[in-house]
Amino acid sequence: MPSNDFLLFAGGSGANVLSQADYAALTSILSNGFSSGVAQSAQVNKVLRQSSIMSAVLAQFIVANSGASAVDDGTTATLLQNLLTAVSVAARTGSVGSPASRNRLVNGGAQIAQAAAPNLSTAAQFTQVDMVSAWASGGAITAGTAVQDTAASVGRTGCALRLSGVTLTGAGQLSWRYRVEAADAVKLKNQTAAFQIKVLHDVGSSVNYTAIIRKPTATDNFTSTSVIGTSAAVAVPSGAGQLFTPWPTGLALGDCSYGLEIEIQVACGAVTAKNFWFTEWQLEEGTTITPFEFRNVQDERVRCQRYFRIGQFGVSLTNTGTTSQFAISNEFGTPMRVTPTVTRTGGSGTSSSETAISPNGFVWSNSNSIAVGGSYTADARL
Repeated sequence: MPSNDFLLFAGGSGANVLSQADYAALTSILSNGFSSGVAQSAQVNKVLRQSSIMSAVLAQFIVANSGASAVDDGTTATLLQNLLTAVSVAARTGSVGSPASRNRLVNGGAQIAQAAAPNLSTAAQFTQVDMVSAWASGGAITAGTAVQDTAASVGRTGCALRLSGVTLTGAGQLSWRYRVEAADAVKLKNQTAAFQIKVLHDVGSSVNYTAIIRKPTATDNFTSTSVIGTSAAVAVPSGAGQLFTPWPTGLALGDCSYGLEIEIQVACGAVTAKNFWFTEWQLEEGTTITPFEFRNVQDERVRCQRYFRIGQFGVSLTNTGTTSQFAISNEFGTPMRVTPTVTRTGGSGTSSSETAISPNGFVWSNSNSIAVGGSYTADARL
């Protein structure tokens, strides 16, 4: 943990210091300083406390916002650099919901959950929480769902991905995965980046967590990948939320312009009806872990809908002639990453189909029937 070497002097309740009123009345000393001779200890202590309290506060600001220690080693260069970092971070982080741009990952607070919660299996599948996948390996998975928890005891928002009620045999392992598309990963090409995620489990004993970052060998095609880095295993105790920082000083990513894949492996072993939480995932450029960036919910939803969205459509038309034909245009609003796979539920008709599908929307055409409303999913996830 980063530390603060700049300490408050004479800050105790019984400290021998002048009152503020008496100190302010020393106009000659305040203007000219102490003259030669013996100074009163209460006056000197007041002067030292005034200067030390501000240095302690400023140093703590550096520690809290830069993630680096404020070290009293007689030099100023590192302190100045860390102060600049702290000011930059504080200006962009703000309170829960304030927009910023440090975090290169979407839905880090797990607040957006558009899909239904799937049952866990040995195949990677998208979870109820947007942008992340999960699966089990190393044993038979007989129970468990990948659900959004809106009352989680880890993280500030209360939202997390929970692998819920997991029953797994043998040398069981759970995996969490996030993929970054090439259009965003290229901004980190040949840079160092720091990753963090908050985790929690209720296994009853410590469980090792390991992170792996990979890159695909072709643009946004993760069929074949190569490993950029594998972290050391970190033991996470049961029942206590923990900030998992697999590379505390960052990881050199190299040429990652084709994309990035981040996987968290949880070596839980054989478990019965246990739960595992993940939230506040963040990847940022640099060598320092800084406080998690909270973005407003609507901003996160728009970002998520670049990859996956659920929409509605509806119309009623009675065929009174021999043939009736019509088409409904469905615009996505936010363009999707690529042309999505569109799946419709509801609607009817002899020639009911989706046509002219693009990243911007699609057309639903129907003929020779009465049309009814329905819903659709558009999927462009990695």
